[in-house]
Amino acid sequence: MVKPKAKRETTRRTSVRESNGAGRSVKNRHPIGGTSLCVTGFQWRTSGLGLNIAFNPSTPVDVLVALSRDKDHEVRARIAANPTTPTAVLKSLSGDENPDVREEVAGNPNTPPQVLTTLSGDVTEDIRVKVASNPHAPKQALETLARDSAREVREAVARNESASESTLESLARDRNHDVRLCVAENPKAPAHILEKFAERKDYFIRGIVASNPSTPVSVLSTLATDDESWVTQRVASNPAAPPAILEELAKHKDPTVRREAAMNTSAPVKVLEKLAADRNREQVRASVAINTSAPAALLKAFAATKNSHLRFLVAANAGTPPTVLGSLARDKDDTVREEVAA
Repeated sequence: MVKPKAKRETTRRTSVRESNGAGRSVKNRHPIGGTSLCVTGFQWRTSGLGLNIAFNPSTPVDVLVALSRDKDHEVRARIAANPTTPTAVLKSLSGDENPDVREEVAGNPNTPPQVLTTLSGDVTEDIRVKVASNPHAPKQALETLARDSAREVREAVARNESASESTLESLARDRNHDVRLCVAENPKAPAHILEKFAERKDYFIRGIVASNPSTPVSVLSTLATDDESWVTQRVASNPAAPPAILEELAKHKDPTVRREAAMNTSAPVKVLEKLAADRNREQVRASVAINTSAPAALLKAFAATKNSHLRFLVAANAGTPPTVLGSLARDKDDTVREEVAA
């Protein structure tokens, strides 16, 4: 029996820069991932081992404390970014002379609120951006950062779901267009702000509101009939769009709107069945074939079609039942079989 396809995860490979300031032996013998910490100073300097240990969440606390005093600022920065680093160590590193270290402290979700408040006044803009992005930043600190002279800092506050309603209201009136857009995409933006944005002449901000899962249904209904196709597409792709709106958009004259509705994992079966028979085979039917919420009957039908591209998409769909994958594993097309085996 062919097992269900697991969703693929993309792992971003981060280069580990060599540590160049720790010329000593590490005598700790704590096992981390099966590796002893008893290494020579040469190994420490040339292998990047210090960086890996410093960021490893399984590293013992006493080792983290010791490495927080390392001469190499890159090692200290990894300690500051480690989610298991003790708060006392984070507080100490928040005063580090190197801005890279303070920046990592500002971005650590475990950094104490009072430390984040202090870092919100740092002279380095990137550090203030990290505080403004931290979901645990105190509301008072976010309110202060909402008045920051740097646009990127205000954008980060506008995206932060922990920002208070009054702070978001202030940023909704910001002089910078990009800051206002960040408010429009914030799921915690108050309904009355989204309603006002939806009335703007700027179609782009209307489209951002149409994508927001917290936008009121009444606003989505209005935007579903917007003159700009891009705005309507954003409504069709919104997972919070109610079935009645998706049913109407499934009949939209623009195939790109129907395509977005076909990919919406919240679309009801009736809508997907209609779109599976869409006259536009290349865009709309293909979008149904890759929808992980598509019913098994539709995927089975697509798997039996003469269209090899549709069969390939069904093979790539993480929601395709094992029985359908079993038939595709014997497909005459090499790419389809390879996708099942992937």
